[in-house]
Amino acid sequence: MLPVALYTEPATFRSIPDFRPRVWLGFLSLAVLQYFFAMLIFLTVLTRLDATQAGLSNYLITFFGVLAAAIVLGERFTANMVIGGLLVLSGTLLVTLYEGRKKAEAAAKMAASGE
Repeated sequence: MLPVALYTEPATFRSIPDFRPRVWLGFLSLAVLQYFFAMLIFLTVLTRLDATQAGLSNYLITFFGVLAAAIVLGERFTANMVIGGLLVLSGTLLVTLYEGRKKAEAAAKMAASGE
């Protein structure tokens, strides 16, 4: 994405030396809160769930990001945001339920065959 960002926002990159401490604090908080803690939580979840189910949580990042923006920054939801969020949540739920059902059926078959 760096080439795209350089092409579309060249003035931003030229003004990096002029960033105030508040901007750098924002970058630092994003790095620690969003990336570091999110990765710790993801890896913890990965030890407890299948990779497919844990990977689905990546799709929820956008949903919760928009939700956080609405709460913290006072952003307003649009119809597309609500529809997209519902699609992501329902898709994640459907795959999780499907995977759970497949595991239960496999366990029942193993128990029935005496393994």
